[in-house]
Amino acid sequence: MPSAVEICVIFAEPTFYLEEQVRALKALTDPDFTVLYVSDRPLPEPLLGKISLDGRFRVVPSGKAAIPSKRNFCVRNLRPETRWAAFMDDDAYPPPGWLASLKEAIRLNPEARILGAPSLPPPGTRLAERAVGLVTESWIGLGEEALWHRPIRSARVVGELPCSNLVIDRSLFAKEDALFNEAIHIGEDVEWCHRMRDKHRETIRLFPGHSVYHHSRPLWKPACLQFFRYGSYRMRVTLFQKKFTPLELVKVMVPAGFTLLPPAALWSAPARILLIFYFLCIIIEGIFQRKSLVEHALRLLAIPLVHFCYGLGLFARLVRFPTGEAPTYVRAETLPPNPPGPEPSR
Repeated sequence: MPSAVEICVIFAEPTFYLEEQVRALKALTDPDFTVLYVSDRPLPEPLLGKISLDGRFRVVPSGKAAIPSKRNFCVRNLRPETRWAAFMDDDAYPPPGWLASLKEAIRLNPEARILGAPSLPPPGTRLAERAVGLVTESWIGLGEEALWHRPIRSARVVGELPCSNLVIDRSLFAKEDALFNEAIHIGEDVEWCHRMRDKHRETIRLFPGHSVYHHSRPLWKPACLQFFRYGSYRMRVTLFQKKFTPLELVKVMVPAGFTLLPPAALWSAPARILLIFYFLCIIIEGIFQRKSLVEHALRLLAIPLVHFCYGLGLFARLVRFPTGEAPTYVRAETLPPNPPGPEPSR
C-alpha cells in the first residue's frame, strides 16, 4: 500500500499541540504515509523552522472557512496516489504503531471502507483535562459514545464516529451527496456517518488497534462551552435527519433530564431520590473501573457538569435559542501561553 494513506488535519490557527503531533507522526514505525495540513493561512516561518516538516508533509491554506468546508477542501486536495483519507484532529497524536495497525485492519477487512478507532485520553495530562477525559470514557458520562474514548478488545459495527480518528476510502467521496455538509459547523462528521449509513448503506466499523491520543478541553469554560455546543449540534443533526427512530430521540434527550433534575430536586422528593441514585451510579461505575480517590472526586464533579451543559445545548437548539454558533472558532486554551502582542508605541 505505497503512500496510500494521507493523514488530513484541519485547523484555523496552529496551536501548541501541533509540535507534539508532528513529533509523533515522525516517530511512526511505518514511515509510508503523507500528511495534509489545512489551515486558514500559511504557517509562520518560525513555527515551520521549529517543527521541521519533511517532504511527506504539506501545508495548504484554505482561507478562513468552516470545519466541514475545510474537510471538503482536504478531499479535493488529496494526492493522486491517496487511497485512504485518515482524518485526525489537530489536538490528537498517534502512538508509534498506529499506521501499522491501521494497515493490518485494512488487510484483514478488505470490505471495510469507513474505519475508526478509539481516541483515548493522553497519559500525564493535568487534572483539569483529565477530569473531562474521565467523562468521555464513562458509560454514564457519554453513553454508548464512550466506546470512542476507551480501549476495546474487538472490532464492532457502530452507527457513527468522530473525525478525531476516522479513515475513509477515497472512492466514497465520488458518490452522490457524499461530501461533508457545509450547512452545519460542528457535528458534520456525525451527520456524514448517518448519511453514509442510511442513504448509501455503508457500514461503519470501530477497530481496537489504531487508537490515537486525543486531548480534551479542560475545565471550566472550554469544556462547558464544548459540550453545550455538542448538545446543540446533536439536536440539530437529529432534527436534520427528518426520519429518526423514537429510540434515537430518547438517547439524545436523556442528558436533558439531568439538566432538569438538580432544580427539580429542590421541590420534589422523587427528583431527590433520582439525583441520589444518579450520583451512586457514578460512584459504583468508578469502583468497577478501579478509579483512585482523586479520580472519583473528579468524576463526581465533571460528569454532572458535562451533562448539565450538554442538556442546556439540547434545549437551546430545540427552542431555537441563539447558541453562539460560529463558522470557526479558536480554542483559547490551545493558543501559546504568551502570544505576541502589538509593537509598543514610542
